[in-house]
This record gives sequence, C-alpha cells and structure tokens, in this order.
Amino acid sequence: MTKRQKIAFECPCLNAEDCAAQDFCSLSLPWSVILTLNIGLDDASLFDDLPLWHCSIALVDSHGSLLALTLWPDDAFVECQRLVRLELLAGVGDRGRVQIEIGDCAISGDAAPTRKTEELNARGAWPRAQDRARWH
Repeated sequence: MTKRQKIAFECPCLNAEDCAAQDFCSLSLPWSVILTLNIGLDDASLFDDLPLWHCSIALVDSHGSLLALTLWPDDAFVECQRLVRLELLAGVGDRGRVQIEIGDCAISGDAAPTRKTEELNARGAWPRAQDRARWH
C-alpha cells in the first residue's frame, strides 16, 4: 500500500465534503490528484455495498489553476490513465471493476476494493455497512 493509499485507508470518507479535505489532495505539477476510500451510504450501491476507492485527476497550469479538459494535450489523457491504474489504484482497486467519469476539468475513477482490502474490512478496519448509518 502506498503512502497516499494508507492515508485514504486510515481516514475513510463518510460524505462528499470529507473527500475534498486537504489531506487527500496532492498538487504535483502538472497534476492535482485526490485519492479517497469512500464508505458513505451514497456510494455503497456501486460495488455490492463495499467501500470504493475514488480518485480524481486534474491538469493544472503553473499557477495551480485547473485546465478544462478541452485544453489538455493528447498525451495528458494517456498519462492520466497511467496514474489511475498503475499508481493511485494499483494494488487496492479491482482493475475489473472500475468506473471512469469525465468532467469539465478532471477525470475521476471509482474502483471496487481488491480482495486484500476486502479482507481488511472483514477484520473491522472500517465500519461495516450496517454501522455507517450513524454517521449520516
């Protein structure tokens, strides 16, 4: 598990506002990246009531301002896919169960957890579905 994945795993998000927290965001020009582990009820239906890994990647200019996808160079899309699959979700997200969403300024991906992260869930590493309701 990478350092970024460990942060997300140890501090799972219960709602959308949590996911925007500074702890989950990283700016490394030219990319702005968010990686979270979402356990909120709104996300639970996507992958059979399992928590989901969420990442969002945006291309930024030298001032840190987001660039619209229409301004991204062609090779940026290839690099973005590489970041999602080989770095952000590698080892924790199930490659066969990924949903990609393209926004105005970012590409987001949701992935079901791998068997390894499901086993951690079974040992009580994060709240079970029936326990999540108390946070909503």
